[in-house]
Amino acid sequence: MGTDNVSSSSVEAVQPLCQTVVFYSCDAAAPMTSAAGISPSFTTMPSTRALLVKPHSQSNFYAIDHVTAVHLLQEAVCERVVYSRYGVLGVCIMKLLLQHHFLEERTLAEQSVATYVKVREVLHQMFKDGFLLQQEVPRTSALVERPAKASVYLWGGG
Repeated sequence: MGTDNVSSSSVEAVQPLCQTVVFYSCDAAAPMTSAAGISPSFTTMPSTRALLVKPHSQSNFYAIDHVTAVHLLQEAVCERVVYSRYGVLGVCIMKLLLQHHFLEERTLAEQSVATYVKVREVLHQMFKDGFLLQQEVPRTSALVERPAKASVYLWGGG
């Protein structure tokens, strides 16, 4: 499927988000780009998830794990979009929330090594733009109406 059906402005907007895929070898120190060719030893991505798999040990054929490839590309594009809108702090927050699912503002500020005020500002902007979710967790089990201070608010990736 080519870019014939996609407007040129859409293609131009996505192109800066794309980069050459870099393959790493478990036993080689230097990276090798996909344009230079893929040797059998270059079988993993920098995140250590296998992109190329060898289905049979006697075979000289390799297969691409499409699910992993799509997942890696989705992560890369999401990270670049968050970076372009919210900077390094936004990416750090998003990675922490993807790893831990739900965290408090204070914990996010401590783990991202940023001020509480700046983290709160970025969190609210990301929430407003639909990148994050907020979960209210009551401090007590009482089913009566409770003030906002009687709950803990957790942030999660959307």
